[in-house]
Amino acid sequence: MSERTWSGGCQCGAVRYELSVRPDNSCICHCRMCQKQFGSFFGAFAGSHRDNFKVTRGKLAHFQSSDDADRGFCCDCGTPLTYEARSRPRVEVAIGSFDRHSDLMPEFQYGREAMEPANKDELKTYARWVQRELDATYDEEARHSVTVIYDANSGFIAIEPAKDKPSVRVLSANSEEVRALAHSREQLREKREQWVYFDRSLRIHQGKKTYLFKPIHRMNWTRTRAMLDAADVVVGMEDDA
Repeated sequence: MSERTWSGGCQCGAVRYELSVRPDNSCICHCRMCQKQFGSFFGAFAGSHRDNFKVTRGKLAHFQSSDDADRGFCCDCGTPLTYEARSRPRVEVAIGSFDRHSDLMPEFQYGREAMEPANKDELKTYARWVQRELDATYDEEARHSVTVIYDANSGFIAIEPAKDKPSVRVLSANSEEVRALAHSREQLREKREQWVYFDRSLRIHQGKKTYLFKPIHRMNWTRTRAMLDAADVVVGMEDDA
């Protein structure tokens, strides 16, 4: 593949495409239509003028999601592939479908009003799964307590060996804790504007204790995220040992 050619395709391989130029406007969109298209909390796109895009294998199927929008996908495996606004001569391509997707880190966000926070029950489920994964890793050697303190924007997780009975606690931050969370959040944003999506978490190890800091958006507090975070905690503990 030429360095000037950007190719990609669907999961089953029935549809393949090429862009003759590097795609631009790499972005994440949280609008309800993109959530529906991807079956997730957002869609990630990068694109170019329609003249630079061509399908090299198979055929795109399309769904008209609004008066102005056509969304392309593979009719065999269902992979979402494109978004096209009829009022603009561009095609936006799903970043995850590019062969070189890791070279297209999103730079912009749209539809942020659709970003949804995790609720207390979801935070508690996350904490229980972190605890479950850590305890399963260490068998009978150690049990862990997990505490989540959260406000409207962020969550702080403290993981430590249980002294007596292991516990899971989810607490709404008091005013002093809210200020501390807000300060940490702003420090992170100064370092990297897109940290809410591309840093798994701020993770600090202090002896046998681990502290995590992450945005409150629901996608950061799923069971899958809990399992991945627990695995990172284990690796961090082993590296510090």
